[in-house]
Amino acid sequence: MKHKELCVVFSVDNNYIIYWLAMLKSLLLNNMNAFLDVHLIYDNIEQEKILKVRNFFQNIYKKYITFHFYKINIAILKDFKISHHINESTYYRFLIPDILPKDIDRVLYLDADTIVNGDISPIFDLEFDENTYLYACDHLFKPEQKMHLRKFGLSEFDDYFNAGVMYIDLKKWRRDNVSKVLMDFALKRKDDILWWDQDVLNVIFHKKWKKLHPKYNVIWEVLEANDKNPEIKEAKENPVIIHYTRSVKPWHSNSYHPLKHLYWKYRNILPKEILEEFK
Repeated sequence: MKHKELCVVFSVDNNYIIYWLAMLKSLLLNNMNAFLDVHLIYDNIEQEKILKVRNFFQNIYKKYITFHFYKINIAILKDFKISHHINESTYYRFLIPDILPKDIDRVLYLDADTIVNGDISPIFDLEFDENTYLYACDHLFKPEQKMHLRKFGLSEFDDYFNAGVMYIDLKKWRRDNVSKVLMDFALKRKDDILWWDQDVLNVIFHKKWKKLHPKYNVIWEVLEANDKNPEIKEAKENPVIIHYTRSVKPWHSNSYHPLKHLYWKYRNILPKEILEEFK
């Protein structure tokens, strides 16, 4: 029986590589019924370390995974808005349709600060209509957190997605030259955006995205939401992808995230030599 192929893309810099490795381990162990086609966009990571990552995973899981690496020049993003715990690497996702091979039509993007806790293959069964460019989860922002969207002709009551988990129609993104549209907008309106690349994506794809079940992107807002919504209740009880949003992460000593143990579950089963290499 042929394994279902899941094409997944990540973007990471040297600061997040160890956390991405824990994430990748969790993805593999919870999707052993599939074949993972992994694409990594990176900048300031030594080539030798990248090869060690590939060799480690492929030596153990060669029947389940293959890797493709793309080094980019971070200088092209030097004028983009960054602040707090966010740096230029958050904008790498804008470049996905131009970097990945043209024969890849659809891909799942995952942030490095996520952990996979279940089967993600149902996402790949979703269909795109003509007006849908991506699937993502509602961020569940309150209206007062979206007031700045008025500057872009949107309303604080409009739906707004979290960009940490996106199932993308690359064919449409390439057809409409979306990378350039996103990059141009991010530079032109950098003084108006608040939530970095996520604002840009939400403005450009306003009413051009569909909602994923919240279990595929369990952010803080999901954990804090009312259980009366059956989808929220299911997401809390059976999270498939946990996304550790906000500045305090599960690897920080002051983290009080209720699901931080899942990060440590996969971090702690990485081999010592890998942990030493990327500490």
